[in-house]
Amino acid sequence: GKDAVQQIALCNPQLIFVDIGLPDISGIDVIKELLKDKPYPIVVISSDDRPHIVMEASKAGALAYIVKPFDIAQIERAIIVASVHFQNQMQMMDLNKKLVESVDQCKIAESQLSDSERMFRTLAENTQDIIMRHDKDGKCLYANPAFENIIGIAPSRVIGSQFFSFIDDPDKQCYSEATLQRVIDKGASTH
Repeated sequence: GKDAVQQIALCNPQLIFVDIGLPDISGIDVIKELLKDKPYPIVVISSDDRPHIVMEASKAGALAYIVKPFDIAQIERAIIVASVHFQNQMQMMDLNKKLVESVDQCKIAESQLSDSERMFRTLAENTQDIIMRHDKDGKCLYANPAFENIIGIAPSRVIGSQFFSFIDDPDKQCYSEATLQRVIDKGASTH
């Protein structure tokens, strides 16, 4: 019982067999103690075949349960079952670790994006130059406060509309539309 727990920590076994009826500690407590620090494939061997004991051993972490008396075929099957379950557990733990790392990376990226957006917003809201954003069809998605200071129209009046719809001079409207189209086609700003 207790001695086995200490010895197992030193020898790192490939598979552990545990009896439920140990003299100094319950086999279920041994399983819980062993699995507290490190995963192991554990097979229970016991003469106790009561369903609630089998369930308790399984909940504690046993991967297979053999009832005494047993034969070699039962042992072989239990070893296979415990080994496969253990490999699956290790894969799930590895996937879980990768998922946690991925979530952490997403949180970092989200924080960096939020910081970047906050910095852009601060710059855009405080610059003396007009900054606008349009979709590929020329619909205005954003105009900063400088737009109103320079053009004399509140950004809220142009957001959602075709940007050049408020320009009265057809030549200026045509030039402005052509400029916007070059920006959309090239993906770069022009001055």
